[in-house]
Amino acid sequence: MLVNFLNPFGLEKADATKRTLLDSLEFVGSRATRHRRLSPLEQENYPGEEWSLLEIWVLRRTGK
Repeated sequence: MLVNFLNPFGLEKADATKRTLLDSLEFVGSRATRHRRLSPLEQENYPGEEWSLLEIWVLRRTGK
């Protein structure tokens, strides 16, 4: 299974989703890449951030 997370938005919700996924699936690997530059308004809301990152997780079924 591939799952995409867009950072830095909704970090608490993304963390909760990750925990839920890890309850029933095995983590295989991940990769983060630059998705796009943040708008000036987004940079005001997320100080110190310049880029939106696309985090891609690879998961597989477990033997549970």
